Amino acid sequence: MRVRGIVHLCRGAAAAILTLTLAAPAAAQVVEIPEADALEATGEPASPPASPVGLADAVRLAITHNPSVARQAAALRAAIGREQQTRGLFDPTLRILPSATFDLKEMAPFLRAREISKRETIRIIADNFTILTASLREMIDVTSTTPPRCPSGLLSDGRLDLSGANVDLSGRDDLERSLIGVNTNLQSVVVELGDGIDLDLSDICRSQPRELLSPELMIDAFRKIDQSGGLGLEGILTSVAQIPREIRILQEEITRTVAQRARLALDRLGPVAQDELKRNITIDVNLSKLFRSGLAVSGNFQMQSQEHNFVDKPLDPTFGGLETPPQFFSSASGSLTVPLGRGRGGAATAASERAAARMVEAERAQFRHLVSEEVFRTVLAYLNVVAAQETVAQLEASAGRHQKILELSEARVKAGELAQADLARVRAGAAAVESSLAQARAALVTARAALADQMGVRVESLGALPLAAEGFPDITPAIDEAGRLIEQALASRHDVRAAEARREAAEALAVGARAQARPRLDLTLTGGIFNLEDSPFFKFLPDEREPIISVTSPLPTQPVTGTPVPPESPVRYYSPIGYGRALRGRHTPFATVALTFELPFGNNAARGRLAQAESARTSAAIRDQDLRRTIGDTIVDLAHGLTRAAAALSERQNAVARGNETLEGRLRMFQVGDTTLLDVLLTEEGFTGDHLELIRQRQAYLSARARLQYELGALVRFDDAAAGGSSVQFDPRSFLR
Repeated sequence: MRVRGIVHLCRGAAAAILTLTLAAPAAAQVVEIPEADALEATGEPASPPASPVGLADAVRLAITHNPSVARQAAALRAAIGREQQTRGLFDPTLRILPSATFDLKEMAPFLRAREISKRETIRIIADNFTILTASLREMIDVTSTTPPRCPSGLLSDGRLDLSGANVDLSGRDDLERSLIGVNTNLQSVVVELGDGIDLDLSDICRSQPRELLSPELMIDAFRKIDQSGGLGLEGILTSVAQIPREIRILQEEITRTVAQRARLALDRLGPVAQDELKRNITIDVNLSKLFRSGLAVSGNFQMQSQEHNFVDKPLDPTFGGLETPPQFFSSASGSLTVPLGRGRGGAATAASERAAARMVEAERAQFRHLVSEEVFRTVLAYLNVVAAQETVAQLEASAGRHQKILELSEARVKAGELAQADLARVRAGAAAVESSLAQARAALVTARAALADQMGVRVESLGALPLAAEGFPDITPAIDEAGRLIEQALASRHDVRAAEARREAAEALAVGARAQARPRLDLTLTGGIFNLEDSPFFKFLPDEREPIISVTSPLPTQPVTGTPVPPESPVRYYSPIGYGRALRGRHTPFATVALTFELPFGNNAARGRLAQAESARTSAAIRDQDLRRTIGDTIVDLAHGLTRAAAALSERQNAVARGNETLEGRLRMFQVGDTTLLDVLLTEEGFTGDHLELIRQRQAYLSARARLQYELGALVRFDDAAAGGSSVQFDPRSFLR
């Protein structure tokens, strides 16, 4: 009965070793996660899963909650954003720039001089025509027919003299002098009286006394001829004698009217303004497009209006306005820029976009490689937990065997078959096992915490740490030749693709920097149409707004249809009517051809960028080559080491199986007294040591196999042909059962 009990004890110990490792489902499922879910990971810790947890669940949590994966996903999104930003350089751009400008400043000196001169001219005319009116009234009273002498300062040698206007004429050209009215020919000074009647100042007064016969002497001579000859001229002469008086009366009315109108005009002008104000409204619409070949096309439409006047003055020039009507401008143009230098612009223009696109591929490949790396780390952490659990289970079984051996030894001591001193040795062995068990339990807690950290799980208590639900398998697959494995790794690993993409991105930037270092030569062709419309002047007085005859408002035209067209009404600078007139009016075409040549002396900036780009390209190429070399060396070492580990693991499994049989036999022999207590203790210690070494070798072998699959790029697969998009796939069945 005792022998059978010991056999059952050994079998129970073996079952206890696998109690935790065989709690997994019958068949582990393949992990498949949409890559989009992994890319959207925020790195926030997950809630602790139900314990024990399978490797598939641990990997799933690590992919979606590991902070390293979340950081690399953010780096990929940033690269996508940079690529989108560089692609935006070639997007059509519509710019609408409405603006309003108010420019208030002190009146320009030449404008102030012109306004002062204008008022002085009108004052002189008013004063002198007042004098002429008085002279004509005296002549009417004495019935004189001789034109009066012009007032002093009005005429000088038959010309209009305004030297008394107190106007500074130094430094002025003939055009300004004529505008001010200095030494203007008397016959060119015309006063508009209405109804088509103009007044020539030379008909009103004279500058020099006349030496010819006066009209009075002429009439007296004709009267004497009539009396002597009886020709009947008396009636005619009587009528003719009244003509000079009537002419003088008419001239007096004219001069009085001119003087009054001059005084009225001077009052309307008012004092000279101090400031001028320019108001402007502009609407600029621009559509531009840059092509990857370097060509640039743009279209522009502009509408602009302007009003320029003196401050505190109405727009009516009669009341002191600037005599500048509101203006409306419209134009439409197109421009084409053709790069003739720098490789015709293509390499320099699209280099950033090509480099950004390759960097997106590099970051995506790096993200996939990091996912594989974090899955590999999760597998190692999970294997550590499995090994720690099996170690604890084995040491607990060993402690149970020592307890049974102690019970058997105590029974034999009571029976007188065993010395009392041998019990101390059994108790010492049991204490050593308990010490090792405590260390193993501490190591299990550490392994569980490391697994929780790798999974991205938030743990707030010791009991929430995950336990492994799966155990080590017994299979030992064969290893392929190292040469073929290296080829597979270089073709499958995503970090190799990332390094290659970074090298290509650096090459694209180097090509662009090399093109930018060349001289710039651009040909720009511009053409379009424009129109400028002036609004009619505003009239302050109602009776002046629609005059019968006006210099500033043309007569109504008679088109072919026979319907009269009234003159256009004045509008302010902000009126849509003015913009409509600018659009409907006649547009004038224009065209421009321009060449832009740029050759910076020294060209240090472009050469510096080229040196940096070339250095980055060289560094990327070196990293690519070094990564390929390192992968080859690592795979060769892993392949040979894994082969040796598989052979050692097979031998260790056989040793454990034989040690189990030996231990069972020793226990049976010890029960019947055919072996010593020391042999039993040594056999149990050897069996426990072999089993612990088997656990370590299994962990090492499976870790090395996971490392080899990681180095080959086969640990995690990315299915880009999945129906719902790319997915991340991981098969845990090759590591655990």
